[in-house]
Amino acid sequence: MCSLVNPSWVTCSTASVALSCVSGFYLNGNNCTACNTVYTSWVTCTSNVIALTCGSGYYLDASNNCSLCSGVYSSWTTCNSNTVATGCIINYYLDANNNCSLCSDNNALSINCLSTTHDISCVSGSYLSPSNICTTCISADANFVTCDNATYANSCVSGFYWSAGSCISCPGVAAGWVTCHDNTHALTCSDHYFLDTHNCTLCSVSNSAWITCSSASVALSCVSGFYLNGNNCTACNTVYTSWVTCTSNVIALTCGSGYYLDASNNCSLCSGVYSSWTTCNSNTVATGCIINYYLDANNNCSLCSDNNALSINCLSTTHDISCVSGSYLSPSNICTTCISADANFVTCDNATYANSCVSGFYWSAGSCISCPGVAAGWVTCHDNTHALTCSDHYFLDTHNCTLCSVSNSAWITCSSASVALSCVSGFYLNGNNCTACNTVYPYWTTCNSAVIATGCTSNYYVSGNACLPCSGVYSSWLNCTSSSVATICASTYYLDNTNNCTLCSDTNALSITCTSSVVDTTCVSGAFLSASNVCTSCSSINPAWVTCSSNTNALTCAATHYWSAGSCIACNTV
Repeated sequence: MCSLVNPSWVTCSTASVALSCVSGFYLNGNNCTACNTVYTSWVTCTSNVIALTCGSGYYLDASNNCSLCSGVYSSWTTCNSNTVATGCIINYYLDANNNCSLCSDNNALSINCLSTTHDISCVSGSYLSPSNICTTCISADANFVTCDNATYANSCVSGFYWSAGSCISCPGVAAGWVTCHDNTHALTCSDHYFLDTHNCTLCSVSNSAWITCSSASVALSCVSGFYLNGNNCTACNTVYTSWVTCTSNVIALTCGSGYYLDASNNCSLCSGVYSSWTTCNSNTVATGCIINYYLDANNNCSLCSDNNALSINCLSTTHDISCVSGSYLSPSNICTTCISADANFVTCDNATYANSCVSGFYWSAGSCISCPGVAAGWVTCHDNTHALTCSDHYFLDTHNCTLCSVSNSAWITCSSASVALSCVSGFYLNGNNCTACNTVYPYWTTCNSAVIATGCTSNYYVSGNACLPCSGVYSSWLNCTSSSVATICASTYYLDNTNNCTLCSDTNALSITCTSSVVDTTCVSGAFLSASNVCTSCSSINPAWVTCSSNTNALTCAATHYWSAGSCIACNTV
C-alpha cells in the first residue's frame, strides 16, 4: 500500500513516486506536502497557491487564500465568508443578520450573552434573572447597589447599611444619621448634627443658632438671622436692630419691616425715603403706607384724600376704608357725601340713615325732618317738641315760637314778649319797644331813631336826618324825593325831563294846566283843546270867533258877527 510508504499518499506508482495525496496535503512533485506548511491557516489545498478550506477563524477569500474573520470585524471569531459570521468574541452575540452585535447594545446591563433574550453575565449592580435577563439590583430594591438576586443584596446605596443580604436605612437607626457602617457606627450626619465618636449629636445642643458644626465647639454654618463669627454664630440684629439676615457684621442680606437693603448692604429706613412709607423693597419701591395713604400703581404712597377728598384711609383709588365726617362708605367702598344721599343729611351711616341733620331739620330714627314743618315760625329745633330758633316776627317762648306781633303789632323780631329787636316800617326801636316815627314829627313816615328820619310824607323829602317841605325848594313843587328831584307839580305846572316843575304857559301861552310840554289839559279863554291835546286859538280857526269849544263849534263871536248854531255870521249879511 502507498500509505505504507507515506501516510499522506493515497496512490503511487512506485515507492518513491506519489500520484495523489490525502486531504490536507497537495501533490508537490513526486511527494505530498501538508497544506498548513504553506500557511498555518490552510486546512486543504490543491497547490501551494490555491487553498480549498481554511482553519477556524479564517474564511476562503476570492484569491483562494485564507483570511482572518477578525479582519472583517474584530468581534468575529469564526465565519463562512466576509459577510457571514458564525461565531463572536465575548460580549457579542450572533444576530439574525449573521453579524456580531454587542450584548450591551441590546441590554446595557449585559456583559456577555447568547442572544437578545439570553444574557450570560451582568455588570456590577445588576443580576441574572431566572429568565436569563440582566436586571438592575435597584429595580428589585431601590436601596440595592449590587446583589446576587432580587432578594439578596451584596452592597447598599449611601444612607443604608448591609445586614444579612438586606439594606437597612441609616436615618432609621437614629436622628441625624445620613450614612453609616452598621447600626452602631454613623459615618456622616445631616445638617444640625455633628459626628460625635460613632453617633450624630445635634449642633443646637451646643447652640440653637448652629446649623452645621464640626464639633461641640466649632460652628460651620448658622440659622437665618445669624452669621458665622469665628467658630460661633452671632445674631445679625446685634450689629443693627434693623438687620434680619446677614453674611457678616458689615454685610446685611435682609432687613426688618420698615427698612430696605441699600447699595451699601446696610438697612435704611423706608420712611427716610418718604415719610408716608412704612415698608419697602428699595428706595424706589414702596410696599406699605401709613394711614391715610395707599400704594399706587407706581409703587409709591399717595394720599387717599388726593384721590377722594372725602377719604381718610383707603386701600386703593377704588377702595376707601374710612371717611371724613359728613360722608359714608358706600357698598362699593367709595366715600360719598351724606348730602348726596339727602340734602338735609350732615353725617350718616349710609345713604338712608342720617346721624345728624342740617340746620332747620331735626333727627328722627335716621331721618331728617323739617323744623318749619312742625309749626309756623320754627327755623331750627331739637325735635318736634323743642324749637331752638325762630323766624322773623317770632320769639322763642319756652320750646315754641310765638309771634312778636302778639305782644306788639309793630314788632318784627323780638327776644321775648317784652323785648323788641326790630320794628315794622314807620317805627323805630326805642329801648325794648317800637315807637311810631310820626310821633316825632307828623310828616315823618320812616326813621331809624327819634333824630334820624329815613322817609317823609309826600310833600316832604329827606335832607340829612330831617324831612324838609318840597315847597321850600320851589313853591310849584307839591311832592319831591330830594331838593333836586320833583315828582308832583302844582296844577299850572308840569314835571319836565329835568325832574323840575315848568309853567305850562311857558311852553304854550294859551295853556292853563298841562301834563307835559306837548299835552295841555285846560286852556285860557279864546282857545280850545285840540284833538292832539294842544291849546289852540279860536281866532286861528275863524277871526270872528272869540271863544269856541272845538275847531267846529264857536261859542262867542266878535262884535261884527252874531252866533248861529256854532258859527259866527257877519252882521252885514243880514
